[in-house]
Amino acid sequence: MKSNIFPRYVLILFITLSIIASLGSCKKSKEKKIIGKWELVPMSKDEQDNLQVWEFYDGDKLVVVKENFTDDVGNYFIETKLFQSFVNISDLDPIINNQNGKYRIEKLKKDIMILHRIYDEEGDSDFVRKEFTKQ
Repeated sequence: MKSNIFPRYVLILFITLSIIASLGSCKKSKEKKIIGKWELVPMSKDEQDNLQVWEFYDGDKLVVVKENFTDDVGNYFIETKLFQSFVNISDLDPIINNQNGKYRIEKLKKDIMILHRIYDEEGDSDFVRKEFTKQ
């Protein structure tokens, strides 16, 4: 009895390539959605007194604005691993904004973004949740 293995390999190859392509398109989708001005939803008294807007620009530039003045400028990049997306924020002044680190993108819709910092800039685990609304 002759076994027809070739079509099985073609099917496995097709499925593998489809998964890889979908991961790349997921990253592109997140990159497009994150661009713009996001107002930080205050979760503490300090945040209520210091309203912040994070402006994500195409080209991986991040500007943090407090009280309508540019407070800090840094960089970001998005990565996707095993169906989870992360935004890595760097180069913000740690004295002004202790916000550098790796954030898991919990939700990124047209008007809502929720980030959960899983590592700070030194690689230590650090729980920080940030919720934003799009301006």
